[in-house]
Amino acid sequence: MAARSKARKRALDILFEADVRREPPLSVLEARTIHAEPPVGSYAIELVRGVQAHREELDRLLGENSHGWTLDRMPAVDRNILRIGGYELLWGTQVITRTRHRPRPAPPSTAAVGTGRYSQGEEASCGLNA
Repeated sequence: MAARSKARKRALDILFEADVRREPPLSVLEARTIHAEPPVGSYAIELVRGVQAHREELDRLLGENSHGWTLDRMPAVDRNILRIGGYELLWGTQVITRTRHRPRPAPPSTAAVGTGRYSQGEEASCGLNA
């Protein structure tokens, strides 16, 4: 697993624990940093602190854009994954310069009829962005 993925998982564990125990995330972070083996990495610390610093705005945005779900109804794991992703996209300091996996069309001989529009990113043609 890549370093940033491990940091995201560690940040998620801390935010989830804080959410379930109804404790301040920074207190849980401090406790995990002191007693952690292996140590909590700097990017995981940045994610937890960043999510906490922008939590009000993140929760507002998630509430406005989560159709049919309130934040309280969302599972704690989902809610915190969305917070981490939102923080990274809006305020994160790590710049993603390339993607590892890019969608590629299946070879014509093995592709099912109509699958090209999904694998080539033409979501609008299949009604996802309608």
